Parts: sequence; structure tokens; C-alpha cells
Amino acid sequence: MDSAEFKDIVISVLAISIAFTLALSDGIFGLRRLLLDAVAMRFIVALVTVGFGFVLHELAHRFMARKYGHYAAYQAWPMGLQLALITSLFGFVFAAPGATVIYAHYLSRREHGVISVIGPLTNVALAFLFVAALPIYLLLLPIELATLIFAYGYQINLWLAFFNLLPFGPLDGKKVMAWNSTLWLTLIVSIFLLLFVFPLPLLFL
Repeated sequence: MDSAEFKDIVISVLAISIAFTLALSDGIFGLRRLLLDAVAMRFIVALVTVGFGFVLHELAHRFMARKYGHYAAYQAWPMGLQLALITSLFGFVFAAPGATVIYAHYLSRREHGVISVIGPLTNVALAFLFVAALPIYLLLLPIELATLIFAYGYQINLWLAFFNLLPFGPLDGKKVMAWNSTLWLTLIVSIFLLLFVFPLPLLFL
């Protein structure tokens, strides 16, 4: 990883962490009702959970691309970072801070699909790992911090997976749908249900 890629990742993680802190506090209006120490705690937890979710998502793309023999590197998208911060003021996050760019003369539809789907799948796996680890958090941490890590880890990772599976522009969903529409539909519907129909971790926020 070169210095430019590392810088882009750090900037993206910080921006998305701020965005999710705002969004999961019901935007700027909800944030005003919180004490400073509560805001700081939410930001630190968001930084950790976004750090895992975002970095591992992009590294998964990178790993799979290189497994197919292609060079890949993450590049931040300044407009996407700005949109993430602006939309978070209203309680949701436009989660497209950048993308892993693949340098290849030719990518088959299958290669493109597999490289793309591995990112959202990584986020889904992380979401359930955060849930499975809840007893450990409760054992080692104060209950407020433990439940915040559980809720943020679950919600943020599922949102990253869902948003990236939308079939628009440079997002993963467009490439996954072009490769395997059944897999794409199964994933996005399942994640939608977990996020919006059964959003149990929100009870802890």
C-alpha cells in the first residue's frame, strides 16, 4: 500500500465515521440533544466500527482482484465524501467515499461480479460478528459502551453492504447484478429486511 492510498483510506474512514456519528444520532437535530461526552463516545465507536467495516470491505476487493492477477488500489472520491457528510445531517449516509480501482486490460463479467460482491459480503459477515461478540463486550465493557459497539457495528456494516449493492453508477451492485441477478436480488432483499424491517440494534441507541 503506497502513501497516497493510505492517505485516501484514512481521510475516508474519518469522514464516514463523522457521517455515521451524525446519522445514527438522528442528524444534526438529534445531535444537539446529546452531551459532549456522549457525542465523543459515539464518534470513537463509529471510528472503530467504520474502520473495520470500510477498510476490510475495500481490502476484500483488493485481495480478490489481485487473486485474479490484477493490480488494485483504493482511491477516495471527494464528491462522495462531501455527500456523506451533507446527507448525514439529515439522518442517513450516502456511503460512497471512494472505490477500489482495478487496473486490468480485460475483466470478465464473472471476475467483475466476484470482485464486487466480496466487499458487501465482508460487511454482512462483520455485522454478524459484532452481534456474536456482544457477550464479550458486556463482560469487558460498561453496558452503555458495549451496546453502542454492538448496535453501531451491526447497523453500519449492514448499511455499507446495502448501499454498495444498489445497482447504480460505480457501486458494487451494478456489477453484481450484471453477473448474477439472482444472487444480487437475494442479497439486497435480505439486507433490506435486516436493516429496515428487523432493526433490533436500534433499540440500544
